[in-house]
Amino acid sequence: MSSFDKSLKEIEKELIQSKKKPKDLVLFYKNFLKKELHHLRMEGALGTSGKSIARKRAELFMVILTHMWEMALEQLFSPMAFEEPSVALVAVGGFGRKELSPASDIDLLFLYDPQKGAEDVIYELIHKILYFLWDIGLDVGHSTHQLEEIIAWANRDLQTKTALLDADLICGSQQLWERFQRIFEPSCINGKEKEFIEWRLEDLKEQHRKYGATVLVQEPNIKWGCGGLRDYQSLFWIARVKEKITQKEQIVSEKWMELKDWEKLENAYDFLLRVREELHFREKRKFDLLTLGSQGKIATALGYPQKDILARVEEFMRHFYDHALQIYLIANTTAQAIAAQKKGFLSKGRTSKPFGSFAIENHSLEVVNPEKLTENPLLILKAFSFIQRWGLKIGPTLKIQIKNRLHLIHANFLRRRDVRNLIRLIFSRKGQVGEVCRQMHEIGLLGKLFPEFAPLRCLVQHEFFHRYTADEHTLKAIEVIDSLLGAKEAPYKNFASLFHQLQNPFILYLAILLHDTGRAANRRKHHEELSAVNAMNAAKRLRLSAEELSDLVFLVGPTSFDGTDSRQTKSGG
Repeated sequence: MSSFDKSLKEIEKELIQSKKKPKDLVLFYKNFLKKELHHLRMEGALGTSGKSIARKRAELFMVILTHMWEMALEQLFSPMAFEEPSVALVAVGGFGRKELSPASDIDLLFLYDPQKGAEDVIYELIHKILYFLWDIGLDVGHSTHQLEEIIAWANRDLQTKTALLDADLICGSQQLWERFQRIFEPSCINGKEKEFIEWRLEDLKEQHRKYGATVLVQEPNIKWGCGGLRDYQSLFWIARVKEKITQKEQIVSEKWMELKDWEKLENAYDFLLRVREELHFREKRKFDLLTLGSQGKIATALGYPQKDILARVEEFMRHFYDHALQIYLIANTTAQAIAAQKKGFLSKGRTSKPFGSFAIENHSLEVVNPEKLTENPLLILKAFSFIQRWGLKIGPTLKIQIKNRLHLIHANFLRRRDVRNLIRLIFSRKGQVGEVCRQMHEIGLLGKLFPEFAPLRCLVQHEFFHRYTADEHTLKAIEVIDSLLGAKEAPYKNFASLFHQLQNPFILYLAILLHDTGRAANRRKHHEELSAVNAMNAAKRLRLSAEELSDLVFLVGPTSFDGTDSRQTKSGG
């Protein structure tokens, strides 16, 4: 038992023995909460994990509510004729899964059975609890339902069903709580899995679109954005509904996720909870947008040591984006695999079209035998060539299998002629480069194919006109070039014919990919010279012709190293 838990037990004894008047009790609870929440604040400042602090805060409020419940029962019932009414106080949502940030909702469900006790007495008990909570300054979300009523409501409202997946008994009728547990799954989950999972995945997509559609926005939303807390939570809701997984570790033991990915996912989630903890403290309200104004304060509070505030923010945000990307990739990929019931290879009983080492499933490319990727890493590039050519998505199993084999993409591999030819092919398909680059970048492959690009991953840019990190800015620039193909509206239609006539789109796409690579080493000053050097290194590795090299450096670098247009000088202007 931790020292914090022992403290709660001691205070529990003190509260039970106290015979204070109502006004005294209100002040007592206010002071108690203030003191304990301050202790949690200090624990967080000393580096205690985000998950631990969130759990302890939930436990604190559960103890408070249990004491209030006991006091209310004593006031309403004679000790000699005491019979506990059939009502249970249940924590739902984040409170139920024991994850409370400083401004998180404290969501309560009063569950009752009117046939086992008078309704007027039950409502009086509920009112006493709520009034006392309000008196001590807590804003709680609450609902009161009979057992059959809440089950029916959960089947009409999927948000309610989601909250009940995390329900946990605080105090009250154990018998009624056990009845709820026996009824909930057969009534609300069994036979309704498909509806819930489809809604859950679509709701995630909608939230992602609302908050920028990428992890790498300048001001990310910690809860709802891509790679946010909700992505992680959705994975376990889907696992609970689809596979009856009730303990998170079962994700690993039942082979849905490798241990190293599980550890990355848990570390990332803990980091985001820690950031949210600090943000709520500073905002003094429920607020999950990591604004430019708050990033420096959070970085300082978390102990980032850089003396320069911009460097401090850059380091902090780079860590934030890296963790959010881990959640976005691992949680969503695993959720999709569980939804499709795919642990290792092709899912059973689903439509697939095998060809060679791959198969197409539901408009996604999947791998038939992952070991083939190890034997012949060129298949990794071929997979993305197929994805690009046929407009597919990378399937969840293939995504994980490639991610776990990125070590096979090394310098000697990149020097192979067949590798160079395949890279050229992928970057020569007009209008199709941006999406495949994004899919390769998500799993870290793009930085392996182009080591010059790798340092841009999650690199913060502090210019007003840059809304995204350097890597996301580059991907969006490539997507803009894609949009020129067949563009019919301004301003892109003015360039559509030029793009259509372009003989070698490979160089243009390559130039855009490399144009900002110098930023990683030289963020404060002009970076074009370093980007041009990176372009020359890539050109050498890719065996570009002299003319291609000249075009690439011209597009990436400054006009020329002496301030004049080198090609105009050579051609006489």
